[in-house]
Amino acid sequence: MTEQNGNERSAETLRMQTAEQMPLSAAVKKIAWGYVFLHLHFNLETLDILPDWACYTKIDKAMDSIGGWVPSIKLLRPLGRLLCAYTVIQWLWKAFAGGVELAGSLVYLVPAVTLLATVISLYFHFQLLTDLAGLADQLGLPQKQRLLTLRTVRTVLMTVFALPFPWAEYEVLAYVVLVLQLVITFWICSVLFSLKNSLLELEQHPEGQEAAEEEESPCNSEEDFVE
Repeated sequence: MTEQNGNERSAETLRMQTAEQMPLSAAVKKIAWGYVFLHLHFNLETLDILPDWACYTKIDKAMDSIGGWVPSIKLLRPLGRLLCAYTVIQWLWKAFAGGVELAGSLVYLVPAVTLLATVISLYFHFQLLTDLAGLADQLGLPQKQRLLTLRTVRTVLMTVFALPFPWAEYEVLAYVVLVLQLVITFWICSVLFSLKNSLLELEQHPEGQEAAEEEESPCNSEEDFVE
């Protein structure tokens, strides 16, 4: 009975969402497109037209809406902005100073900063996908387990790719890495756009969830009566 009441409150809250607040479906859509920018790269000479920093700006804009349901996602905002700043600098460096050799202390500083950014990025995306799974769980949507599986697989693969191994020197391994990155990209997009569609349906027809709950209510009422 408690779970049913919780789902009813969730549907009611979703329906009463203010016009000023971004709908949850739009927020998840922003995050989905953000991952497209993060994992796919199209270069015009040295300029990446799908920059990584666009991912973090889109996620940042989505956090307030999702934070109303999963407050812990807002704790990621400082890390997201830090990663955004790092990827902007990285993007500008590759675009306009890619051929410049590092000198002095930069030779040691840049690898250390890169390692720190990699660790922060792994944690950021692990927790972000965990929070999205929590959102799906609160609203009774079927994407929860898929998000948790995706979170774990992505974290493991990104950790392996971040290891100091000369992937590019081995043509076969380079192709394997490329294929796996494409698989991860399409997998993330598939799951997140599926979550977006479920949220959109719930926003447009919240009575569908309530009707499903009413169909289950006779059994719940009978159990309560027996107790």
